[in-house]
Amino acid sequence: MRHIFDAETLRARLRDYNVVVFQIASSLVKSGVLALAAIVLVDILYAERDQTILLLLWLGSFVFAVLAFERQLYLPLATPRGGVSDVWPLMLLGLAEFVSFACLSPRASGEAPWQLWYFSTAASAIMGTAAVWQAARFSNLDDYAPDVKAVGRIFASWLRRDLLELIIVTNVSLALCIVLASGILSDEVLRTVTVGVALLTIFGNSLLVHRDGKRFWELYSTVYDLSPSANTDEDLAIRQDLPNVGKTQGAPQ
Repeated sequence: MRHIFDAETLRARLRDYNVVVFQIASSLVKSGVLALAAIVLVDILYAERDQTILLLLWLGSFVFAVLAFERQLYLPLATPRGGVSDVWPLMLLGLAEFVSFACLSPRASGEAPWQLWYFSTAASAIMGTAAVWQAARFSNLDDYAPDVKAVGRIFASWLRRDLLELIIVTNVSLALCIVLASGILSDEVLRTVTVGVALLTIFGNSLLVHRDGKRFWELYSTVYDLSPSANTDEDLAIRQDLPNVGKTQGAPQ
């Protein structure tokens, strides 16, 4: 009788386990977050007051959720080792994102408790930091073969930069929470500050999403340049002709 599991099969399962865990946990959480975001958006459109602030905060939470999801998708690539210990930061991050949207709904009392958005955003930043830190703990350049060790260094630099950025965002978010909790800001000033914070959140996270997409393209270029099959004469010719594709279209054959 042949065994279902052998050493190679178990190695493959363990190698891919972290990817499966992240996919299941991230998809489960984000599907709920997006469903709640849609419900809250409809509530905001029918809100009788603070509609501008609520829409800006909603968009800020949405862009942050997109950025967080994008980061969660690359973490398994950077950390081939991991397991169920990686789930709890993702779940708590999802819970904080739920609160970020839920506090913007005016359905319960006719007035949304949008001030809680500051605290939920700080919690989201803390959990995002924990998720990246957890991934950085398992990052090891020895997991990469010599011909792709440069890719491991790229992932390590991503983790360091993302962790530093999240630490800065966490500190700023906690400082804003302290200011809000102290009650030193009047309602008018708080609303003005909130509009500025929401706009900064929207544009800042949007720039990070754009940057992450750009660095992925750079990663693809690095990986395929390192691949022996990418250095064939045919592939080199194709890459050289790519910039001229638009110019040669319609030319006589």
